[in-house]
Amino acid sequence: MRRSVRRAIVIVGMAIAGVAFQAHRAAADPIPIPVSVDLIGSVRGAEIDEDWTVTFPKFAVSFFELTHLQPGFCFDCDNGTALTFAQSTGPFAGPACISCTTGFNARVAGDVSFVGPDFVVDLDQFGFFRIDAPVTFSGTLAVAEGSGTLFRGTLVGSGTATMSVESLPPGPRLAGYEYHVSGVSGVAATPEPTSILLLGSGLLWFLPRRRKDSAGTN
Repeated sequence: MRRSVRRAIVIVGMAIAGVAFQAHRAAADPIPIPVSVDLIGSVRGAEIDEDWTVTFPKFAVSFFELTHLQPGFCFDCDNGTALTFAQSTGPFAGPACISCTTGFNARVAGDVSFVGPDFVVDLDQFGFFRIDAPVTFSGTLAVAEGSGTLFRGTLVGSGTATMSVESLPPGPRLAGYEYHVSGVSGVAATPEPTSILLLGSGLLWFLPRRRKDSAGTN
């Protein structure tokens, strides 16, 4: 029986060491994953709502009204107003949904920014304006569902942005803006240490089972 116990202890030690080694490798040599980011800023009444969808290979997370881009865009956009596609969210956190048909079932936290060109509103003869431009994207994001972490790491990529002005009484105002970044590379942080503990506790369950089996055999 002692020999069986020693063998089980060796198995547990080797398993924990293996997981720790894999975690070290993940930290030393992270593997990027493809991610897309979509932000839509819509005017609703006197406010601007920002809706995000971040799509990973195995899931997509959406969150709403958690951010307000800074320095932001004009609301009443007069001709000649100077603006920029370089915008940032600052730190944000709040509820999100993985499957939005079942309500908010996740949480997100992050801090992201876009880098893009400056521009000037140049209204046409009807009071309309639209501009498209390339942008780059970077920041951090964490996505959790229940007690598990689906993603926690950095995002870097590039894409396009659009901003438009519409002609409404009493004058031109913001119609909305969009950022679509499909070339995002997501790099997850080191796996949680809890995974090592879970594996260890599962294998330690093997010890009393081996004692019981050995006693039954004898």
